[in-house]
Amino acid sequence: MTDVTAVQPPASIFDAQAPIYRAAGYRVVPIGPGTKYPAIHQGFGSYIPLVGWPTSNVTDPQPGAGVGLICGDPLIAGDIDSDDEAMGVELIDALADGTGTVITKIGKRGQTLLLRPPSGVTVKSRKFLINGSTAFEMLAEGRQTVLPPTIHPDLKAPYRWGNGATPLNTALEDVAVLRSDWEERVEAVLAKHGYEPEPPKSEQRTFDETSPFFQINRQAMTRLDEWVEQLGLYECTRKRGPMNYEAIAIWRDSKNPLGQRKTNLKISPKGITDFGTGQGYSPLDLVMAARNCDLNEAFNWLAGKLGPCTAAPVGAQVVDLPPHPDAPQLAPEQPRGYRFKLVAFGDMKPGPEQLYLVDELIPVAGLVDIWGKPKCFKSFWTLDLMFHVAMGWEYRDRVVQQGTVVYCPFEGAHDELEDDQHVPLYIMPGQANLIADHKTLIADITGQLSGEMPICVVLDTLNKSLMGSESKDTDMSAYVRAAEAIRDAFKCVVIIVHHCGLDDTRPRGHTALPGAVDAQLAVVREGNAVTVTVEMMRDGPEETVVTSMVEVVEVGQDRAGKVLTSLIVKPGEAPAGGNMGARWTGVLTMFRRALSEALLGSEEKLMIGGIPIRAVDLEAVRAEFYKTCVAHADGSDEKQDTRRRRFVRAVERAQILNLIGVRVEPSGRTLVWLAEAQAYAG
Repeated sequence: MTDVTAVQPPASIFDAQAPIYRAAGYRVVPIGPGTKYPAIHQGFGSYIPLVGWPTSNVTDPQPGAGVGLICGDPLIAGDIDSDDEAMGVELIDALADGTGTVITKIGKRGQTLLLRPPSGVTVKSRKFLINGSTAFEMLAEGRQTVLPPTIHPDLKAPYRWGNGATPLNTALEDVAVLRSDWEERVEAVLAKHGYEPEPPKSEQRTFDETSPFFQINRQAMTRLDEWVEQLGLYECTRKRGPMNYEAIAIWRDSKNPLGQRKTNLKISPKGITDFGTGQGYSPLDLVMAARNCDLNEAFNWLAGKLGPCTAAPVGAQVVDLPPHPDAPQLAPEQPRGYRFKLVAFGDMKPGPEQLYLVDELIPVAGLVDIWGKPKCFKSFWTLDLMFHVAMGWEYRDRVVQQGTVVYCPFEGAHDELEDDQHVPLYIMPGQANLIADHKTLIADITGQLSGEMPICVVLDTLNKSLMGSESKDTDMSAYVRAAEAIRDAFKCVVIIVHHCGLDDTRPRGHTALPGAVDAQLAVVREGNAVTVTVEMMRDGPEETVVTSMVEVVEVGQDRAGKVLTSLIVKPGEAPAGGNMGARWTGVLTMFRRALSEALLGSEEKLMIGGIPIRAVDLEAVRAEFYKTCVAHADGSDEKQDTRRRRFVRAVERAQILNLIGVRVEPSGRTLVWLAEAQAYAG
């Protein structure tokens, strides 16, 4: 018998590609898993960011790592960060004269060109901005570019070569050469699209490498997440990628009011710059400006946040800072806790944990969006629901998990509850900017509840707790992250009460919120009747409907003898008979609109009750439905499948509620019509 020894596959793209690139004369570096940035494996799956290049080739296994090309010699990279095809063609012509092969790489947008630098010329890295956003960037000495087939962190798919040419199948002498006057040509192209040359940047404070100030600056740049958010920068938000932040430098003069200023202060491991003025900052400079303090106070504050410095660039000599007297004491070393923990397949069995706070209505954890038109009683309904949760009472014959509830009515406090018995439902009156204040909110809730963990936190409404635009992806994404921070802090469910916009078939604003929530409930009011429909439940049934009636009751008199009233929410019955409007809820609203549009273009007629009724092919309704159904999924196939399932559910539910009529023709065609028309015909 022949003894065959299995060859172990490479641990990563870097392990497989790096030796080949080195043999071809290129310098390469590992790319941290799930990022676009250089990093080196430190064991047990952890990576340390690189702020300098390794002093020798990295030959140890780099599990999960991608591969990056160190730019400068023998290739530089021109990164076109725009999908504007016309501008892209002009930029390619500005960079290369048409001779030789331009190697192109494609990622999320635009493309990156690999070129040879001109003979005898040192190309410097440079970024070209239009309205504060990068339009083109030259990556030269000191920079790197990610190479295929590394996985793009946003697309979750590999980078790819654009024209088939790669550094490995193209002789170096055949690669196109960068034009010597490329900068002037690029500026001329971008000027047509609003580019203006950047003002000269002022020099930031520098220190000798043996200085503790130099060391703490270097450490702080690799550990931004440990101190930037605690600095209290105005409108500070975390962006995509590892440790990228934006904020407003309120300490400098500006002609614009504070509410209209852009977040020009950019903070990332690559550097700290106020692009409004071109001012560069070191971490110490930033702390001094933000806290209005001197260098020593800034050093003490930063040292207290970082503690002992441990992470350092590969190949660099480390001078550790002594612990500052005000720095927190380190806890004894604990057994390693893994972020990505492996669970044996045999252990993946359903457990006894409860899935719902309110059975098939509110999940026990996550984010929930409860939305509807103004004055649809969504706040009163939500408060009534939370009262049942706090008391542990069944809600509409649904099992409830009892626990403490914190209700934040940012639009104004609701009527006080009777205090003849303890109700673990706490109202937090007042307004808040959730993005800036969520950490304070968490701390204040924790302190006042004496360590008791709330089972639910209600934010009512989103509009009154967002100091920004509901239509901006950055603002809504930051709001979602703040809500998630509350969820994670208390391991609870966070309910966000929200409005609809001009389009009353969906929540108002950017889709970042619907894409992030675990459940979405729509509230519809018809007179004093309130219908709540579960439009989406990530891990549960959808189209659950709860009906209620809101009644006015007298609660006493004021000093002048005027009767005081309030609202109470009682169980209700589903609308019946001709009250069709209250039954077209949730996804059925979208279905009805699609059906109406399809009927307008149909010439089909059916005789029902002796009266011709306009009908339409179900496939025409499906086509109209798909046009307006927004599906949040990673790929086109997943989106199409989501639309298909929603459409099927809508048709089934509309039939159950007798909202539509359906007839299958002998040919196999399915005709549908509005039951309202049929009722009229009868």
